[in-house]
Amino acid sequence: MPARLRPGRASLLCSIAFALPLASQSPRSVAEKAAPNDNRAVAGRLVDGVLTLLLEAREASWYPEDTAGVALPVFAFAEAGRRATVPGPLIRVPAGTEIRVTVHNTLPLPLLVRGLQDHASPVLDSIVLEPGATQALRFRADSPGTHYYWGRTGPVPANPGPGAGRDGSLVGAFIVDSAGTISRPTPGERILVITVWSDTLATLGVKSEHADRVMRREIVPRDRWFLAAVNGWSWPYTERMSYTAGDTVRWRVINASRLPHPMHLHGFYFDLEARGDALRDTVFAPAQRRKAV
Repeated sequence: MPARLRPGRASLLCSIAFALPLASQSPRSVAEKAAPNDNRAVAGRLVDGVLTLLLEAREASWYPEDTAGVALPVFAFAEAGRRATVPGPLIRVPAGTEIRVTVHNTLPLPLLVRGLQDHASPVLDSIVLEPGATQALRFRADSPGTHYYWGRTGPVPANPGPGAGRDGSLVGAFIVDSAGTISRPTPGERILVITVWSDTLATLGVKSEHADRVMRREIVPRDRWFLAAVNGWSWPYTERMSYTAGDTVRWRVINASRLPHPMHLHGFYFDLEARGDALRDTVFAPAQRRKAV
């Protein structure tokens, strides 16, 4: 959902409307520490109009409050030879690019993957990889827009989307720019991927009275922990963005969670340039754009 923002003040905080004070004890962690992904670096190798990328799904420990905080056991995507990240590696190409992506499942569970395709299709294709399996995908990305891909190991409902718990971090941004452009962030542009993690008290222990009071305002029962994050960080560890009044900046906000309303913006007007879902992105003509606050 790209939006062109005109801040009314010099500093903005990119925050989730709800966060939680995590317990001091940490669950058993795995060896690899997932890195937060600010979605500035593009994954894969683009040569002569062909992007080649090897993705791996791995077990990792995620530190949404920096390494001094609690470690959450998650499943996460990684580019082969690099650390796992939350969210997963950024795929960004100009329209017309041929994408050759190979997905390797190192997880102990079967993995369903969706979204690695051209988004002109009215449906999302799925692949299922058994533990240890590898599958190559090849397609041409012709539809400009802000998209995402995701994986899931848990039960798959009739209308599946990203999961929660360990699966909540198995997501990544997939941006297709206009044909003939260079696919890299422009000055003032940010890609913000929202993820949600949730699990029962067995993972983190019993909530404190304070944590329970905070989370019950969001209708989260005491036996469940809940964490929303932007680009791998939970509030108040999320990135601070500072602008000069009158600057024009562009945000691509991707809600890669199961929640319909995990974030909203207050205090300034912005122009809505496009709006999408997991299937496709609708880019508005100038006459169709609306100003919101």
